Amino acid sequence: MGQVAPQDHVRDSQRLHADARRHALPALYKAAAEGMPTLANKGHIGAGIGIRVPVRRPKGQSVQALHADTRATNALIRNVRVLSERTAAELKQRWRILQHVSVSPSRIGDITRAALVLNRHWKRSPLRRRH
Repeated sequence: MGQVAPQDHVRDSQRLHADARRHALPALYKAAAEGMPTLANKGHIGAGIGIRVPVRRPKGQSVQALHADTRATNALIRNVRVLSERTAAELKQRWRILQHVSVSPSRIGDITRAALVLNRHWKRSPLRRRH
C-alpha cells in the first residue's frame, strides 16, 4: 500500500475549501440575507456574511479574558452545532442517499426534509424497540 505525501493532503484540503467557497458559501450568503445565519467552528473565521463563529480568546490569555456575554454566545454556538452535527451524522448513516449530497444540490433540502420525517417515524416505531 503506497503512502500519501503530506503535500497531497494539503492540496486536497485546499481543493475542498475552494469547492466550498464556490458552491456552498453563495447559498449560505443567500440564507443569511433572508435572516438565517449559519453556525460554524473557528476554522471558518472570515468566511463572510452570515457565518457565525465563536470568538477566539486573546492570544496568551485564558478564555476568562472574554466578556461573559461573548463566552455565553460561544457556548450557544458550540451547543447548537453539536446537535446539528449529531443529527447530520445520524441521518447520513441511516439514509445512504445523504452520503452523496452531490446527487442533486437543488433538491438536497427536499431529500433531507424527507429523511428527517422518516427518521422521526423510525425512532418512534415499535418495530425498532424489538431489535
